[in-house]
Amino acid sequence: MQDYIKIDQHLNAIWELNVGQNVLSAVPNCLSIFSRVERLLLNDNQIQEIKKEESWKNLYNCRLISLDNNLISALPLQGNPFPVHSLSRLILSNNQLSSLPSYIGECVNLVELDVSGNQLITVPRELENCKRLMRLYLQNNPIFCLPFELQNL
Repeated sequence: MQDYIKIDQHLNAIWELNVGQNVLSAVPNCLSIFSRVERLLLNDNQIQEIKKEESWKNLYNCRLISLDNNLISALPLQGNPFPVHSLSRLILSNNQLSSLPSYIGECVNLVELDVSGNQLITVPRELENCKRLMRLYLQNNPIFCLPFELQNL
């Protein structure tokens, strides 16, 4: 039992967790033990959805979440799963997203949002709350209109 405790304490010190390029079909449930993670890389897997109960809000230091090149077709409609105060880069490119929920605008420290290569036809006007947003990647989507509010960025 002591060895397990030592391993758990060691994992708590990890600042980058890279489980990309695997065959994960879901986000691992154990993310909460990585409380110091700043970079969470889940790219190039087979993740199909982000569930509301997979809350990462306790990852207070997480600045980057990379979920690109997965099979994600939807984000939860309510209940932002992302750490809203620390997150500065959210990469959701090359998935199958047809919409973005309005709570993306709660991530007020976002500097980069990459949703290129999806099925988006528009983006939520609440993105105007992301005043620090400097890089917004929307290419390779069937977007036909952008909210007027984005001019305030």
